[in-house]
Amino acid sequence: MANFDPAEKVLEFLAEWAPGVEAIDDALDRWFRADTVWENVGIAQTTGPEEAKQFLRDFRKQLPMAGIEIVTHHIAATGNIVLTERTDNLMSADGECLVPLAIMGIFELDEDGKVKAWRDYMDTAQFSD
Repeated sequence: MANFDPAEKVLEFLAEWAPGVEAIDDALDRWFRADTVWENVGIAQTTGPEEAKQFLRDFRKQLPMAGIEIVTHHIAATGNIVLTERTDNLMSADGECLVPLAIMGIFELDEDGKVKAWRDYMDTAQFSD
């Protein structure tokens, strides 16, 4: 059993995304392991922080987001598995919400509190316009 609160760790990780794209990259470097699998179901899967950062760079070419405001509505943990119900607001540089994404996420943390695996489930119809 971990000597930390897994739900609190996930909230810390997500809070680090708020300041903008550089902060997101820094958070990925700090919280991801070299073998962390991040899957945006139906969109993409990455392994490690470098692939995750490249995915976000490529995504920003399609949608010019400057940051992500994450609002966690519900969170639950069993052992090192954490479930989140969130709204990820993709924000423009002037603070406008470009797209609010309703997301269910599953985080699996390792014994050190790093993200070992992360799967997000969302309705991708918003991106088909």
